[in-house]
Formats: sequence, C-alpha cells, structure tokens
Amino acid sequence: MESGNKLRESSRKKIEELLIEGNHKRSDRSQSRSRNNSSKTNINTSETINDEVNVLKTKRWLPANSKIEDRLTKIENKIDTLSKEIQEFKSELKTLLSDKIKLSLSVKESFIADVVKNVSKLLIKVSIIYPTKDECCGAVEGYLSLNHASFFFNFTEDDWIVFYNENIHKQLTKQVQFVRGTLSSKSREAIFSIFGSRLSPINTNARPSEIAKWKRKSEVKDCFKGLFKKMNSKDKNSSIVLASVIGKVLQNGHSNAELAYVLAICSTILNPNHDEIMLKKNIMKQKVKKFLVSL
Repeated sequence: MESGNKLRESSRKKIEELLIEGNHKRSDRSQSRSRNNSSKTNINTSETINDEVNVLKTKRWLPANSKIEDRLTKIENKIDTLSKEIQEFKSELKTLLSDKIKLSLSVKESFIADVVKNVSKLLIKVSIIYPTKDECCGAVEGYLSLNHASFFFNFTEDDWIVFYNENIHKQLTKQVQFVRGTLSSKSREAIFSIFGSRLSPINTNARPSEIAKWKRKSEVKDCFKGLFKKMNSKDKNSSIVLASVIGKVLQNGHSNAELAYVLAICSTILNPNHDEIMLKKNIMKQKVKKFLVSL
C-alpha cells in the first residue's frame, strides 16, 4: 500500500504540472482573442482535460486496487495462519518448560536425597551420633568437595550457606534422627527376642507411671543383670547376652559410635535406676561419649 500511495502521489503531481504548463501555453496563443472567448475556451478546455484525466485515473487504478486487495487478503490469511502457529508453538513451549522444570526439580531432589543419605552414614562412621548444625554442614561440605567438586565450588560462601539451610540441613537432621531411631528399634527388638517369655512386653509410648512400674518388676531387673552374663553358663566360650544383642543389631564393619549408641540403649531400656525406657538426648549423649572412651 505504501508503494502504491507513492506512485499515486507522483502521478498526481505530474498531471498537475502538465495541466498548469498546458494552460500557460494556450493562454499565450489566445492573447489576441477577446477576453470572453478566451475565458470560455479555457474553461471548456480545462473541463475536457479534467474529464480525460479522471477517466484515465479511473481506468488506471481500478485494476491496481483490485490486485492490492487480493494481496491484502492473502497477507491477512497468512497472518491468521502464522497467529495460529504461534499460539500452538507457545502452548508446546509452555509444556516443554513445565516438563523441564519438573525434571530439574526431580533431579535436584534426587541429588539432595543421595547427599543426605550418604552424609548421615558418614557422620556415624566418624563417631558423630548427635551432630550440631555446624558439624552437619561441615560433613556435607567434605562429602561434596570430594564427590561433587564442580557443583560445590560453584557457590560463593554466602550462597552456599543459603542453599544448605534451605535445601539440606532439615533433611539431614531428619535422616540422622531416623538412623538413631532405627538403631533404637532394632536394639529393643533384639533384647525382647533374646529374653523371650522371661521379659514381659511394654509399650514404649506408655505413660511414665506404667513404665516405672514395669521397670520395678523382678523379671526386668533379672534381665538387666542377664545382659552381662553368658548366653550359656555351661559353655566357657559362650558370649555374653549383650554381645548377642549387638550382633543382631549391627552389621560387620560398624563404627565405634554405632556400638556405643547400642550399648547406651541396652543399658537404659532395662535399667531399674532409670524410670524411662529411652533417656533424653543430653543424657544419651553423655552415655555415648562415655562408652566411646572405653571402646
């Protein structure tokens, strides 16, 4: 349309210039005629030329306008098609981005879960049963620097602390608690399995008064003493009951920290001097520390 308008304007100017130039020439040739005849002639001539120009314009632009309309129609159709394709592309792109985000989150979650699982085991291996936040963070840093160096060293100090706090610490703390809980459960099961009917069962979630009453029973006291006696008193090579409990709970290659924790549990569950089946965290930490020194 723009090129069409330019052509139209150019043609218009040429025609106007031509008409003006023609009028001047005819005016010079008719100076000897009377004013009235000259006036009529100029008017008639001007009207005739204008009519011819209008006809010429009409004939020239009718087919051109028709072609332009056809081209515009085709362009509009193409625009509609492109618009639909763009919408489809946007929809597909949105789906792809959504899938990529889900995949990225999935990979991130899987990576962090793997880190947490391995670090929780390492903490116990290095005799840290009740790690502080700094100890947890340091353990993760050590693990990543050796196993995922390119990932770890991309962080600045501040960014790493933020990432650790937001993504790892809470999960790691829960995992360490889970490991301790698993050792506690296995220890209780092993004790009740070995003593069998000699030891009446007790719910670990029972009220404190019920637990205290259970611990005052003679059978519980006898089983507590029995932990440090041989499994078979007639066999001089027989291991003590406590060793059998440990054997049921821990696998080969266990750490001293794991052993100390199991010893702390066994010395607590049946101990008549403690009204609780499981002691509080600070007391258990002291017991574990005490056993670690003697191991």
